[in-house]
Formats: sequence, C-alpha cells, structure tokens
Amino acid sequence: MPANIDAREMLRQQEIKESKNVEYSVIGLADQSESEITWIKLHQMFDR
Repeated sequence: MPANIDAREMLRQQEIKESKNVEYSVIGLADQSESEITWIKLHQMFDR
C-alpha cells in the first residue's frame, strides 16, 4: 500500500511540474510576440 501512495504522490508532483512548464512557455510566447510586434513597428516607422 505505501508504494501505491508514493506512486500517486510522484504522479501528482509530475502533473504540477508539467502544468507550471506550460504556464511558463505561454508567458514566454506572449513576451516573444510582444517583442516581435515592437520590432515590426520600429521597422515600419523607419520604412516611411
């Protein structure tokens, strides 16, 4: 029985870790998109 509880706890910890990784990757994508938009606006400003 203790082994079963340990396996559940390990699975739960893994799920928490994976959900945090997804959150960070989404934040990273948002930052990257914001940076790209700023870069495009800057180029458009100088192209005029």
